[in-house]
Amino acid sequence: MDGISAMDTGNNGQMLSMNTEAVAEVKVLTSAYQAEYGRSSGIQVLSITKGGTNQFRGSFYDIERHSQWNKNSWANIQNGTPLAKSDQRDWGYSIGGPVGKPGGNNRLFFFYSHEFRPRTSGNVEYLIRTPTALERQGNFSQSRDNLGNLYPYIRDYTTGLPCSAGSTAGCFQYQGVLGWIPPD
Repeated sequence: MDGISAMDTGNNGQMLSMNTEAVAEVKVLTSAYQAEYGRSSGIQVLSITKGGTNQFRGSFYDIERHSQWNKNSWANIQNGTPLAKSDQRDWGYSIGGPVGKPGGNNRLFFFYSHEFRPRTSGNVEYLIRTPTALERQGNFSQSRDNLGNLYPYIRDYTTGLPCSAGSTAGCFQYQGVLGWIPPD
């Protein structure tokens, strides 16, 4: 950013998040770097910030994302879960100009840019399935899928055979019970 590294050397991430209204120029270098870029072997992204001019100028932007504009997912509808709330808004402004009479013989200019990112979220449900007492003992014969159907098909990878409702040759079985992993 303006000739200064904005890379966090601890995790190779960026140290600052620049307001897009404050960026005047972006240059992307992919190879054949000069010595000034010696630390990097990958892509280089260079940016230069805006500055004030001899005329007053400014801008404003507003980017909004609201969950009420989205449809609930199929899985949430099947489980009776309401749409999660997620309202995000990125808005900001910039202003710049001369310190003195606009259009005059000025030598001092200013530029200011600011961005706001209010976020509101909630009503997010995380469904977690814990093993039953039988499953903790290796017996999956009474296990059910997400629709409530019996699903005792636990594949024994050492057989190399398929394990499904159509062919249970490769499924674990113990004492004639399908889906029970032998204790040994």
